Order: sequence, then C-alpha cells, then structure tokens
Amino acid sequence: MANVVLMSYGGVDIIPVPIISIQRTSHQAGNRDNPLGYTFSMTLTGTLTPYPSSDGLIVMDQLMEDLRETFNSDGKQLLIQCGPVGGPYTEVMSVYPRIVGDLTFGESSNNWVSTIPYTIQLSFDTDDYNEHPTGEAPPFIESFSEDWSVEFPQDRRHFVWDLSQVSDQIAGYSYPTVDSNNPFESRITHTVNVKGKQSWSGTGVQGTSINAVDNAFDWAFSVFNGFGYDATNYGHAISGWTNLNNDGSVFDHYRTHSVNEADGTIVLTESFFVIGANTGIPSGGRKITEDFTVEVRKGIDIGLTSVSINGSLQGLEERSYANNQMTTNTIVSAYQNASSGWAYIQDRMFPRAQLIFQSESSRRLHFNPLTKSIGHNPSKGIITYAYEFNDRPCSFISGSLSEVFTITDNYPSDVFAKLPVLGRAAGPVLQAISTITESVREVTIEVIMPPPTGCSALTDLDLYKPTTRVEALLCDFQTQLTGAYDQVFKNSDTGSWNPLNGRYNRTVSWTYQTCTGAPTTTLCD
Repeated sequence: MANVVLMSYGGVDIIPVPIISIQRTSHQAGNRDNPLGYTFSMTLTGTLTPYPSSDGLIVMDQLMEDLRETFNSDGKQLLIQCGPVGGPYTEVMSVYPRIVGDLTFGESSNNWVSTIPYTIQLSFDTDDYNEHPTGEAPPFIESFSEDWSVEFPQDRRHFVWDLSQVSDQIAGYSYPTVDSNNPFESRITHTVNVKGKQSWSGTGVQGTSINAVDNAFDWAFSVFNGFGYDATNYGHAISGWTNLNNDGSVFDHYRTHSVNEADGTIVLTESFFVIGANTGIPSGGRKITEDFTVEVRKGIDIGLTSVSINGSLQGLEERSYANNQMTTNTIVSAYQNASSGWAYIQDRMFPRAQLIFQSESSRRLHFNPLTKSIGHNPSKGIITYAYEFNDRPCSFISGSLSEVFTITDNYPSDVFAKLPVLGRAAGPVLQAISTITESVREVTIEVIMPPPTGCSALTDLDLYKPTTRVEALLCDFQTQLTGAYDQVFKNSDTGSWNPLNGRYNRTVSWTYQTCTGAPTTTLCD
C-alpha cells in the first residue's frame, strides 16, 4: 500500500501538501569556535485547487482566505506525518515556526479558475532538538558582542612619603614609616550585547511563546557564568598592554542593563574598581581613595606660620550579586570602609603638615591644631577633613587647647601740675612737682580647656580648671619682679572660669619700685 504525506499548521490540514525545501544558516560571532546556533529556512510551494468541487472562482476565493487565516500568526505547530492511507502515521517533523514575509499567490495559466500557486516562507531554530543534548534547547540568539575596557584615573597620582623623616619629633608620638595612596587603581567595564529571537515550545497545535528578551537573558546568564571579575571571564582585558594582573581587590561592582523589547536586544554592563595589591599599605587603605592638599601660609601681620591640610576619603563598596541576577547584597558599605580608613589616616594629619612645613622653616608646628573639622556623607561614602596648624610655642599649661598671655607694663611718668590762667594765650602754666608715678605690670592669662566630661556633681565643673598651673606661672612673674625691685605690691587679682566652654581668665597686676637711685622718665640717653 502506498504511503501518503500529511501536513497541518495549527491543526488545520494543508491539502494538497506543498513541496518543501529547507536551508540551514549558522549564526557566527567573531572568533568563537562554534556557531551561536542555527536558523532553518523553510519554503512551502503549493497549489490551491477546488478539486473535487467545480465551482471555480467562488471556491478558489474561499481557499485563499482559508490559507491566509491558517497562516495568520507565528508559533503554531507545523506537523508533517507519513504513513499508509488511513494510518497509522509517523511523525516526520514537528516545529513551531515564524512566518517570514507575506503569503504570496502567483500567476496561473487558468486565471485562478482551477489552480492558484502560492509560496510561504517559514523559519525555525530547531528541527526537533535532535542536534542538541537531550532536553536542551538551542540558544535562540541571533547575535551578540562582548566588550571590555580598562581605564586608569588621571586626576590622581601615586605618591609615597616617609613620615619618619619628620624632624624634631615629639616624644611618644608614633610616626608612620610609609604614607602613600594606592599605587594601582583602574576602572574595568564589561559590556555584553545580546539580540535574542522569539521562540515557541510545546506539544499542542499552538506553541507557548517565549519572548526574545527572555531568551537573550537566559543565554547571556548561562554563557557568562555569573559575570564578574575573574580569570575565566576577563580574558584579554588584562593583557600585558596595561600590565594589569588578577591579584587586585575588586570594589564598587555596579551592574546596569537596558532592554529593547521591540528588537529583542539586551545590553548588560558591569563595572569594577580594581586596586592592585600592595603590602606597604594597611588593609584599610586599599578600600578607600584619598585626595588632599597641604598649604603653608605666612603674612607680615603676624609672626606665626599656618599650615592647613584639607582632603577627602572616598570609601569603596564591597558587594556581591546573587548568581546571575541584577539584585545585590552589599557586604561592606562605602561609608564603613571610609570610616575604617579614617581611623588610621587621621593620625597622619600632623606629620604630613610638619613634613611640608619643615621644608619652609626650621621651627616645629604645634601638635594641637588651631581648627579641625570633619564632614561625613554616609550616602556617598565620603569623609572630608580640614586641619590647620601653626608654629606657636609649646603649651605652658598641661592639657590646654589654647593659651594667650598678655603682659602690660605701665612705666613711670612725670607728675606735674597744670594751672589754668585766665586770658593766657599759651595755655595753662605747667609746674614740675619733682616726682614720678609708680611702675605697674599687669599679666593676663587666657586659657581654653576641654569641657567637663560629666554632669553629676558640681565638682565635675572644675575637672579641668587650671588654677594651680596658672598661679604657678603668675608666681614666676612675681618672683621676677621681687628679684629686681625693692618693693613689689600686688594691687589687683581677678579671675573668671566658664566650665561649660572651658574658658579660664586670670588678671594680676603689681606695683613696684626701687628704694635707691633716681629713676628717670626720659626715653633719651
């Protein structure tokens, strides 16, 4: 018994069965060893006929409409079977194709009265998965590209300072041997561009549609194995051209993506901030970037030199992604790393300032800064700082933040009488009394101390009150006077103490003179 071939699309029989031709096209991508996948192009070349009817044009018009209705959408089952008349039939092909272009009706020698030739173009990506491992669908990908770029910051340069070279070092202060920034920093960007194809799967007459974008994502995630910065994926990105190697630490791993639904294209982009390993930098230093300036200022209106150091720390974020997904888990925030970096960098403010200052002067800066301000920006992971030092003398009062000494001397002056005379054009008559005024020295000491640490008792207010030390200094002033003059009298002694802001003020004045000799008020020899 002769065999017959049956064809249906979406469960609708195509009678008579058209002639089939199939071509396979491979999709290549650059220098990949194997094609991305294959597209099968199928051409159905058939003829409509009213047989066994003889109604001619009326039936032919309906046949064309029925064929258009049958092939009105993609993704229906195209089923080809073969077997004896009446069955059973063996499945030859079952695919869910796309309809390419328009259904074309050609010319016929009978003016479409008894025959109408037609052509249908279809395409599909698999001919029943026989070419692929069991249960594995082919990659429904039309094209893809992968790009890597490596950039080095050009607004920040590597430096190394040896802070142990600071002269006239303060006893008990630990001067770091090495002060430097990260010697190797780079921004690496990885971009994958994938164009997917819509596909259908199933066992019924209508296939289940899978979006082209979904196919693009699925393929990208499977091929690039989670993305990220590792030896498997970055390939030529760290070639010898940049001397980049894979022993650095990765921070600020950010991912972005864009989707073109109409075109079925996705663009996946990830970037990394990579810092090369350096054993000379504490671990916290490899998790931040820092920029600072040191400025030396000196004017003729004051005898002191000021040195300011201003800078900022940018914390780097440590994060990881869950498999291939776009969601992320932040392990250590940028602000946490900025705070850790600041914990050891803040001790470098004074030696940094002194190292620059000693190139300008033989003096030493005062260890306590004149001003200090620290700014925190947690949302950006930034800590800013501004310090100012000057070369004022060392502190006379232990624990003081600021000291001001003012010494005022009232030297002897002539005592004379002024006698007004009515009508005297030359003014009053001046008469010498042959004596002079007393000598007076006034000493004012202003001290700023730390504020109290407690507030449970009144004694807490006097925790840092410097009365004893101030009086010892004033005693030195008095001893200086008593050692040089015969008579010394303390004529005033006032003081004030504001414990909440730590401001202490003491003013003492002495009147003194010698019992022998003839003091003079002249300023000339």
